[in-house]
Amino acid sequence: MLKKDIFIEHCFFSCLVFLSSNFMLSQTINFTIDSATDNGTSITESIVSGPDTYILTISHPGNEEVLDLGGGDKAFYHSAIDPLLPYSLSLTKNGNPTNFMLNGIDYDTVEGGVITVNNQDDDEIAAAKNYSVGAGAITITNTTNAADITGVKIIPSDADDLNDFAFHNISVDVLNTLTSNTIKKFNNNITVFPNPSNGIFTIRHNNTVLKSIYIYSSAGDIVFYQNFSEAIIKKKQFNINSILASGVYLIEIISKKERSIIKRIVIQ
Repeated sequence: MLKKDIFIEHCFFSCLVFLSSNFMLSQTINFTIDSATDNGTSITESIVSGPDTYILTISHPGNEEVLDLGGGDKAFYHSAIDPLLPYSLSLTKNGNPTNFMLNGIDYDTVEGGVITVNNQDDDEIAAAKNYSVGAGAITITNTTNAADITGVKIIPSDADDLNDFAFHNISVDVLNTLTSNTIKKFNNNITVFPNPSNGIFTIRHNNTVLKSIYIYSSAGDIVFYQNFSEAIIKKKQFNINSILASGVYLIEIISKKERSIIKRIVIQ
């Protein structure tokens, strides 16, 4: 249990760090496809959040289109039988490719069929599943493969599924990146391994003295904190497998010089 004064002090310090470095834990963006446009070769949807513009690009060799589901609700689908190739989804932030975590994808279908979802490296995010007629959410079966990715592939089992299924409400978490060269250098000197882990992991760092670490849940709550009474120069092992459940967390690592970076960790 964190002491209240430590918690308040840290929250105040963190706010200063985040504001001064233009850094935030994550930004959740939901691409509904309701405002998407089709240029004939790809479908894109832009969302502006504060000073940032996020663009989702959906591509597939063939005749993909935006479908009006009624009431202003839209989705993307294929209007003709096309080659059996996956939809490819990618994301940019302010014109630059960015990593993200896939939270979910919704579907609508007029015929049942089997759908699989992989990341850019063909690691399975959602195992092949037969979805019945109707609407619902794609079942994510491996959150590890959905974290810190650059692309998503929606893979139908046969060509007919390209006609039968439409997709929308692609929810992602975007982890903002720091622009300071000093912070980037600090970031490159910090390694967390193994990642994923079973809750036992090591933080290794070069030419850096660590002050403390905080681990946040996906909701932004502090679930673990440790302040180092003695300088940790090279590496430190942590065992939190009895404290945290399996899932994706953010770990904030703070140096003695009050530099702060955040890395995503996965506990299995």
